[in-house]
Amino acid sequence: MDWPALRALASGDFRYEDRRRHALVAGDVEVWIKSIEFMAPRLRREARELIGTVGDRIALERVVGTGEPDTGAFEIEFILLTAIDADGQLAAWIRFDLDDRRAAFTEAHARFVAGEAASAGGQAPIVAFNDAFDRRDWEAVRESLADDLVLRDHRTPGWGTLDRDQWIDSMRVLADLVPDVDAKVFRILTWNHHGRVDVVRVFGTMPHGGGRIRHFESFDGGDADQALACFAELCPNSRGASPNASRI
Repeated sequence: MDWPALRALASGDFRYEDRRRHALVAGDVEVWIKSIEFMAPRLRREARELIGTVGDRIALERVVGTGEPDTGAFEIEFILLTAIDADGQLAAWIRFDLDDRRAAFTEAHARFVAGEAASAGGQAPIVAFNDAFDRRDWEAVRESLADDLVLRDHRTPGWGTLDRDQWIDSMRVLADLVPDVDAKVFRILTWNHHGRVDVVRVFGTMPHGGGRIRHFESFDGGDADQALACFAELCPNSRGASPNASRI
């Protein structure tokens, strides 16, 4: 590893943070180098998947690392936020737990507003709206939208045209039907002081399932009673099924 070259990639105010629950480490470029020095000999393979970009200088990746230290094989998985400054040097390197995706995107968009988009303006209200939806703070959502807002949905199965109150009502219904619904801006196509064009992914879990198989359990042929007990445990509130149908 070329440590001097690695140091040269970082800006003078570079910030390293590991916000994973078992780590909680933060510091300058030297702390970052030490963390790499510790992990490099132990890692055998590292795979990265880009899950989002915010502007032209911030990337979010899902990282999976595998290795075999003296204590045995291991696998680590986390979200990595990488930010560069206007000169192309590393400004931030921040790790998040895999289940802390919302915090990672929130950090990325806050950095975008304060950094690359600061001179253009017009981005803070959009970030405030997204944060309010994440918190299900409907009053803050309302405050982030103009009284005369008009939403035009051009998607094929879209909503048509909605006013502010109709849009808020639709968001509240969605949040009630899908409590873990999340909407993430994972790419910004363009932006200026008037607004921006985003690519957004909306996802969540339907509480009563959907049209796809989501669970399998396998048993030996003679373990029918165990399989039936397991099935009853997995769906205690099911109705209309014949108690003998599964014995055919």
